[in-house]
Amino acid sequence: VPNRDLEVYDFLSAQLEAGVARSGAGIEAATRSLLDMLIPARQGRIEVVAGQLGLHPRTLQRHLGKLGYTFSQLLEEQKRATAERMLRRGDTSLVEIAAQLGDAEQSAF
Repeated sequence: VPNRDLEVYDFLSAQLEAGVARSGAGIEAATRSLLDMLIPARQGRIEVVAGQLGLHPRTLQRHLGKLGYTFSQLLEEQKRATAERMLRRGDTSLVEIAAQLGDAEQSAF
């Protein structure tokens, strides 16, 4: 982000790290929340999510593993939830939903 405020970034990063340290479950909720935003933009990758959380991808995977999850599992759950929301709204074609979820073809969706 051009002209970003590094002091604000450092403050927010410290707050996030402190929150994650206090609650392991917080990382699951944060991961799900980020995936909700990132999946439609085709950015639902562990490197992107971990970067947003200020973690290394292996560290994120380790935290999730302690809670009984894998990143892939959460990604698939959030993709399914996103697809269900879009289908309920009824204003998006199956081709568009498949594309937003990262499926190459509608049949894969």
